[in-house]
This record gives sequence, C-alpha cells and structure tokens, in this order.
Amino acid sequence: MKFFIFAVILFSICFSYGEENVYSISMLGQEIGTSSEKWSVIQHKDGRCFIKLETNSEMKIMRGPSSMEVSSKSSVFVECNTFKPVSIQTESREPGSSTEGKAVVKENVFSGEIIRGNNRENVSYKMGEGLTFFSMILRKYSPEQLAKGFSKTVISEESLNKVNVTVSGKKLEDHYLINVNYSGIPIDFKIKNGTVVRSDLQNGLISYRLVKSSNLKGEPDVPDRKNKPEIKTDILELASKRNRGINIKDPRRAKTATFSFKGENIPDILSNCYQKVRDIPGGRLVEVDLGKVPCGKGTVEDVHLLPNIFEDSNSPEIIKVAQRIMKKGKNRDDLIERTVSFVFRHIKDKNYNHGNLSASETLKKRAGDCTEHSTLLSALLKAMKIPVKMVYGVVLDPEGRFFFHNWNEVYTDKGWIVVDSTFGMKKSDSARIALVYGGGDSANREEVALTVIRFLANNIEISVEGFSYE
Repeated sequence: MKFFIFAVILFSICFSYGEENVYSISMLGQEIGTSSEKWSVIQHKDGRCFIKLETNSEMKIMRGPSSMEVSSKSSVFVECNTFKPVSIQTESREPGSSTEGKAVVKENVFSGEIIRGNNRENVSYKMGEGLTFFSMILRKYSPEQLAKGFSKTVISEESLNKVNVTVSGKKLEDHYLINVNYSGIPIDFKIKNGTVVRSDLQNGLISYRLVKSSNLKGEPDVPDRKNKPEIKTDILELASKRNRGINIKDPRRAKTATFSFKGENIPDILSNCYQKVRDIPGGRLVEVDLGKVPCGKGTVEDVHLLPNIFEDSNSPEIIKVAQRIMKKGKNRDDLIERTVSFVFRHIKDKNYNHGNLSASETLKKRAGDCTEHSTLLSALLKAMKIPVKMVYGVVLDPEGRFFFHNWNEVYTDKGWIVVDSTFGMKKSDSARIALVYGGGDSANREEVALTVIRFLANNIEISVEGFSYE
C-alpha cells in the first residue's frame, strides 16, 4: 500500500502580507524535500480584496530499492477579512500519473472537481458560516485566539471536502505552541513573531522547519544545512512494524491468526464477519479466521459496484478486458478466480516505482505494487457487475514484519470472500489485519491516509498471539 506525505499540511503565516517562506520537510528526522509558500494581497479598484496563497512542494522518497519523486502545488484565493473561500486549484504529480483539483464558490455553494486523466469526481456543498480552507486557520485567527482554543469545520485542500479540527495552545517565553487536531491527527505549530517556524505532524512523523523567510531576519530554529549528506529514507522500512510475538514461518498458509495491539491511542480496527476485535488490558485483540468465508451475505452497497477516478471500471480498455474474461467464465466464482489470475500475470513489472495508478493506467503500464494489483482487480470485477471492496491493512511477511498492504473482498453467491492478486491468491491467508475499507471518493481516500498515519506514529506494537495452518 502507498504511504504518501499528508499533503494538506499547508503552513500559514499570520499578520503580514507579501511573505515568502521555504520549509525543509523531514520524516522521522530524515530530510526528504522542501516546501515553499507565497502570500500576497490583491486589491481591486472596485474595493474588493483577496488574499492569495501559492504553495509548491517537492519530495524524494525511497521505497525499497526504488526512489520516487512526488510534487504538489496549489493556488488558494479567499476574501480579505472574512477569509471566505473564492477558489482553489491544486495539482499533485507522482511517477506515471497526476491529479488536479479545482473549485469555486458561487452563490454560497462550493463546487469543484478532482480530475485524473479522463476521470472526474464532483464535489459540491453549501458554504457554512465562517467556513475557510485549512491553510487559512493560522492567518484568520491570532495566536491569542488560537491558544484559547476552539473547534471548527474547514475545507481540506487535499480532498476538497469538509473536515473537523480542534485548536488549542499556549504561550511560552518567545513563541506560541499551537496544537491542531485534524480529524484525529495532532499537528503542533511553533509560531514566532507571527510566523510558523516549525510544524510537527503526529509527534514528529513528518516535520516542516523554516529555512528561509522574507518576514523574519535570520533563520530562527533552523538546523545546520551546510555540507549535509543526503539521507535515503526507505518509506517501506519506516512504515513496517516488527512482530513482537509468535513467529509464523509461512504466513501465506495461515488459516487462522490472533493478534494483539498494544500502545496508547490505538485507532479503530475493522470488525467484520471474519475478523473480530475486542478490548484487552492495554490494547486490543484481533482474531482473523478466513476459514469462515464466504460470509456476510447480503451486505452489498452501491460503492461496491460504481466506478471512481482510480477504479475506472467505465474505461473502454477495462470493459474490453472484462468482456474477454467473461467469455471464458463458467460462473461468478470462476470469473473471480480468472480475474485474480489475470491481474497477477498481467502486471509483469512488480515494483514500487509508481505513485497511485488508476486501473486503466495499470492495465497499460503492466507495472505496480499491491495498490495497482488491487485497483485493477476491483475495476475489472466492477465492469463485470461483481461487487468488490478495496481493503487497506497490514500483512505479515516471512521475516516477521508487518507491512501496509492492499487486497480485496469480492462478493460471491454465498457472501464475501478475500482475495489477494498481489500474491496471486484466490483464497487469502489469515496473517493479515484489515484496518479500513476504501470508499472511492476523495474524502475516503484522505481518511485512508489518515488511518495509516494514526497507526504509524502511535508507537503501537503488533504481536502474533496464535495461529493455525490449513
């Protein structure tokens, strides 16, 4: 499964206009990129006044033996004084793909779309009183107001949807320390002389540090960047967790498995017909029994059949392949098995070189990791009118490490089954824990990213407590 920087962390500067600032971006103390922002005020002759924020971020991330360069930029307009949104344009680029977002406010309705190739996702809702972009929170309110604390709804620059935030803070000797809880993710901002000089997401998982500012003299709180060696940060290694319990030599053969999660602030874990979760002292116990599948008969929703900008089952190329597979299938079970086999064989170049490719992009490039496998399988099955879910969770490898991973649940005549096309498995093993389902729209994709961050940074330990083989 992909792990990307949480792109909605846009750093706001208070009080002064015409500012330009540059930040270094680090993950667990290792530098991976830079982010710049430019604030300006546009004063029209008719008296209208707008604030414009332009941001640009570039990062280089190591994923196993591969490196991946990702970038994003945005342009946000709001009204002066009220900070009411006027418009937004965003663009993010990953190897092999890009995604654009744009929206405007007209007649008090926020309307926009997220565009990926030929695929589009619409976003529309009425503006609430005081609603603004997340990047404007630290400008709209003074450090004194922020420190007093409040809860607000803001617009995410990442998903263009509304998100709840809670703000609190305190004044220290020469700066303010402001905490913003973004949908369960804590972000700490250090504000000095009206400028954010440091920001830490989830206790330092991701950090931004000011390295250049047109508003401040000198470079306060800036690390020594001279002759600094390049550090290669392997996201896969950072995102993995060592099994603290019983060793499973062949996890792909596990019929049942029991896991314990220990630590503070353990996020919610999925409970379904084959995965049971219960609280224990100091954590949670998760029991997985894929011997129970098929199960959960009758629980099919529209999202399990509809296309989206990644699972583009309405793509002509996807439909053509799906029809070819259907001609050979004897029944639904046979179609599912044939599609799993097709995806496993079709993706020849199994690597970490790409960002999140859509199903049609994966079909063309024949490359990718677990995300591409699961996305292509989902789109093909949806094109056959077979309900399917994207599952995001962790899987145990033979070396005793838990890695974030994608797989699928597919609906048969008898209920849901679990398949993993990355491993070519038409019946998955139980050495895995489902954390969250993908829902298809931008708000859900953002929630999936938040779920990964919650599990990564809370010092959670996962242990195998027991298992059985087939």
